[in-house]
Amino acid sequence: MSTERIIIHLPTAPTEREDVYNLVVSAGRADKHTSAHTLQLHQHLTNILSPHKISVELTGAECIAIKDNNEHIPQLLQLISPVLSYFTTLTILENNQLVWTFGDENSHFTTETSQLYAPWASLRSIPSWIDHVTANARSLASRNIGTDPRDFLIISDNTKDQHYIQCYFSPADNNYRVEMRLGDAQHHFWRIRNDARSLIRELSTWMTSTDHSTTGWSKLDIS
Repeated sequence: MSTERIIIHLPTAPTEREDVYNLVVSAGRADKHTSAHTLQLHQHLTNILSPHKISVELTGAECIAIKDNNEHIPQLLQLISPVLSYFTTLTILENNQLVWTFGDENSHFTTETSQLYAPWASLRSIPSWIDHVTANARSLASRNIGTDPRDFLIISDNTKDQHYIQCYFSPADNNYRVEMRLGDAQHHFWRIRNDARSLIRELSTWMTSTDHSTTGWSKLDIS
């Protein structure tokens, strides 16, 4: 039974570094230093996880580490994410090399894949999530597991009813299907994006725009 380690780093200064994963790994291996802010988060996490007999360890420079069996990680992330939303953190899954928080999380949105759910969305996270669902879809298709969508990404706007954008990668067609819903079934649209770069731009624009143009989109007929 494999284990996973979640490492949470509380940066002491704003960071623009793109390689969040290696930044957190380095912080976790640095000489131990813990601020009052990190101690506060550590106490919150300990209060949440002690009933589940999961230890929360202070480590490295402003880092907190939590270890559990790999299959329990999605549930564990759901337990700790509400309190993480009150802090600026850089969080990784060490073995899976997945970045969970990038420091710019916006709780007006939620993010969801076939296995994971986060009570926020992050502009900096979009390329990472696209890589994640694309790789997972390719892996499942290579093993002939499931049918499309084998994995997906949904970003929902919590400030409005039924406002979200979703996408999935088709290994057979080597492209992305994108769907946008703007309130109800009568305002549900779709389009195809042929590469990750244009898809990232599509999702980023949707998150930062107050008005969503439907030019170039096809209306999805949902009976």
